[in-house]
Amino acid sequence: MMPINECTPTDAVPPPNLMQIVDIQQRSYHLTLQKVSVCIASSRLPTMEDDFEDVAFSPATRARWRPLYMGCCSYQFRRHVTVVAARVREGGSIIVEAALIQGRWDFFIQNWRTDRLYWF
Repeated sequence: MMPINECTPTDAVPPPNLMQIVDIQQRSYHLTLQKVSVCIASSRLPTMEDDFEDVAFSPATRARWRPLYMGCCSYQFRRHVTVVAARVREGGSIIVEAALIQGRWDFFIQNWRTDRLYWF
C-alpha cells in the first residue's frame, strides 16, 4: 500500500462508484485483489489525478510508484499495483486504496519489451 498523507483509516464500506474504478483497473491489467482500505482525509483533495498526486503522496513515494498508462488512479511498483480513488464529501474526502498484484507471467510480458535489450 502507498502511504497517503493526512489520511485516517476507517472500517467504512468502500463506496460502489470508487470500487468500480478498482474493478475496471483489475480487469484491464489482469490483477488479483489483495486488500482494500478506506480512509478519511480532513481536507478536500483535488479531483484531477496530477493535482491529487502532489497533495496525497510524498515526493519519495511518487518517485518509487509509477503511474500506469491506461485508466486513472493506478500506480505500480514492480508487480505491486495500487489503485487510489478519492471522492470529495462534506468536511473532507473519502479515499479508497486497493492493493493488487500482477501475475508473474503478465509482469514478464509487460517488461519484456523494455528489458530484453539488457538481457542480450
